[in-house]
Amino acid sequence: MAHQYSGECSCGQVSLVVTLEHELTEYSPRACDCSFCMSRHIEYLSEPTALLQITHTQPLQSLQQGSNQAEFLACSGCHDVVAVVYQSDTQLIGAVNACLLKDKRQLKPSVVVSPKKLSADEKSGRWASLWGSVTITASIN
Repeated sequence: MAHQYSGECSCGQVSLVVTLEHELTEYSPRACDCSFCMSRHIEYLSEPTALLQITHTQPLQSLQQGSNQAEFLACSGCHDVVAVVYQSDTQLIGAVNACLLKDKRQLKPSVVVSPKKLSADEKSGRWASLWGSVTITASIN
């Protein structure tokens, strides 16, 4: 049985729904130790079977860091990073910023990770094994 969790950025221009295989209490988000993620207090949540749906009312900002392979999607209003995505050979995959989930207190404590120590190929391989499918939709209010 799939479990859905919702969230939004600080200003409400970007909403998200993540569908996970297990209840939120089963997951420990990953806290990247790079200065970009640490300064923004981002913790990533994903699994290969996850589905992340992002809906935005204003264009999203696209930011790149590190190896410039992944794209960090941020709200153009409040600048919250809502997700990180990567275009694989077959689909758009990514991880949600767990700090934006309404039920984030249900998560286990985060685990610190250091992807900056990985090569570009190691990063894309890791993402393919950890990240789920992402859909992005513009909404007109």
